[in-house]
Amino acid sequence: MNSVPQLPDGWCSPTVSEVGNVVSGQTPKGISSISEPGNIPWFRVSDMNEPGNEEYLSKALVQLSLEEAKSFKLHIRPEGTLVFPKRGGAIATNKKRLLGQDSAYDLNLMGIIPINIDIRFLWHWFQTVDLKSLSDGSNVPQINHGDIEPLQIPLPPLNEQHRIVTKIEALTARSRKARAALDAIPALLDQFRQSVLAAAFRGDLTADWRAQNPDVDLAEKLLACLTNAHDLHGGHKKGNAAAPTEGVHVLTEDIFPNTWKIAELRDICVPQRPITYGILKPGPELIEGVPYIRVADFPNDTLNLVQCQS
Repeated sequence: MNSVPQLPDGWCSPTVSEVGNVVSGQTPKGISSISEPGNIPWFRVSDMNEPGNEEYLSKALVQLSLEEAKSFKLHIRPEGTLVFPKRGGAIATNKKRLLGQDSAYDLNLMGIIPINIDIRFLWHWFQTVDLKSLSDGSNVPQINHGDIEPLQIPLPPLNEQHRIVTKIEALTARSRKARAALDAIPALLDQFRQSVLAAAFRGDLTADWRAQNPDVDLAEKLLACLTNAHDLHGGHKKGNAAAPTEGVHVLTEDIFPNTWKIAELRDICVPQRPITYGILKPGPELIEGVPYIRVADFPNDTLNLVQCQS
């Protein structure tokens, strides 16, 4: 039996069987072959994973008419019944759902029909129950009535249950908003980074510095020095330059400060060290001590030389 902490005055700690009826589902032979849709859902564990069924079960692959439900002798459980897996690996997923309408469910599910307790209060408390710890630990795990019914629930008066539910759900809503805001941060940071880089390479970030230092050397002079260095080492075969791909933005100097100059990447590389592709590691014949850099060596956009193979 689970332990219940010291409770406030006016609270009590009944068992689940005292605040609800614990009922298993049914899987009559042939029910899965029903193809004509009806208005009574028959839920299976797999239906718990359907979009829209994250809290209230509303979508079922099998829907029966009332006559079909009677012919299969199904027990129809009321809306608000709390259901959860009772057999197999699904127990470890700890999924709990509420029936969104009067429904039936299969033998691999168990339910608690609340009695004189706020349904949402029972639902939120049951989120603290670890189903896996209740299962019998066999090759095919299973939860029995005897595992659920003796569980004790800290129970306040009904009006306080309502207040607690309201508070929990208000805090949960705030948590969801905070999570959504946090999820949006990486995209916002990436946009900000791209904006900063764009401003940097338009000269916006150094505009004040240029205004205070009007006598700096022109980039054209620097490019001439680089070109001379390449010429001393054999120069470039300009004819090998590929034409810009259609649709690719071509830089024009009118968008840059007048002290800047546009250069081709190959013109600012170290002479005699052209832009090259990497190679597959050939094996132990690599020179000892020379790092072999892989994509995996760039965690978080930073080169980690410690983990580089050598």
